[in-house]
Amino acid sequence: MRAILASNLMVLACSGAYGQSASAGPAFEVASVKPSAPLPAGGRGMIRIGGRGGPGTSDPGTVTFQRTSLAGLVMEAYDVGRYQLSGPNWLDDDRFDIVAKAPAGATKEQVKLMLRNLLAERFQLTLHREKKEMPAYSLVAGKNGSKMKESAEGLAPTEAVAPPPLPSDRPQLFTVGKDGFPTIPGGYTGPSTIILGDRARMQARRESMRDFAVFLSRELNRPVVDRTSLKGKYDFILYWSPDNAVPIASPSPPPGPTGADPMPGLADGETYPDLAAAIQQQLGLRLEAKKAPVDILAIDRAERVPAGN
Repeated sequence: MRAILASNLMVLACSGAYGQSASAGPAFEVASVKPSAPLPAGGRGMIRIGGRGGPGTSDPGTVTFQRTSLAGLVMEAYDVGRYQLSGPNWLDDDRFDIVAKAPAGATKEQVKLMLRNLLAERFQLTLHREKKEMPAYSLVAGKNGSKMKESAEGLAPTEAVAPPPLPSDRPQLFTVGKDGFPTIPGGYTGPSTIILGDRARMQARRESMRDFAVFLSRELNRPVVDRTSLKGKYDFILYWSPDNAVPIASPSPPPGPTGADPMPGLADGETYPDLAAAIQQQLGLRLEAKKAPVDILAIDRAERVPAGN
């Protein structure tokens, strides 16, 4: 099983060339940067991927990344999507673990600058901005209008069922809903994305269409601009089949969004629609193809082995 909790990325707003040194701005008090350990034999178990901690979290003084590619680190540091990044082929392949201590009172913006400086120091990262025209999408309401419902108090927790047994005596870390996906804790308010082989679910609470367009930009690897005219906050669940999915066994057809009947046409042996079709069927929205000029970060230099701690 592969589980990924997704976080939103902002669109790039920067100019000029980038090539900082450790003394060019704010820096972490101390930071450890190491290549990630090999995956366990057989690839079993849940692997945490991505970042956590920092300002605005329960651990504001510590920023941690696990099994994160250099592409992912640059995306986090510069607030860009993957489609806005060009560089060597290994950007997405090699994985790194980072633990960094931020000074007391540091803001999110300062931590991003610290991460930029850390990448410049340890990976000798230099890059510059380019403008490139590329395929893009507009997110618009469907012909019959959207199916979006504005948020009230948030979504009710997914009804839990007994989870399948785990091998050996490992403790159960989560429960499983009737749709076959792990349940999201009741106090969690942000959007979450979980991918299970050939099935994916996004559960959103108080999500704006602007932020949803940013999420779609990341999933589709191209710019998506909100043109829905929907200005509120919305609760919804979206099911789809991700690109390059690996099929896994499913005990029963999962349901559609909360409060709805199972998705029409989904029977035993079938899978979810692709993301564009799922948006139209389940949310009453659609994607219109177009072209748009996009800011690109082009990496001029990056060392594959980070400098010592």
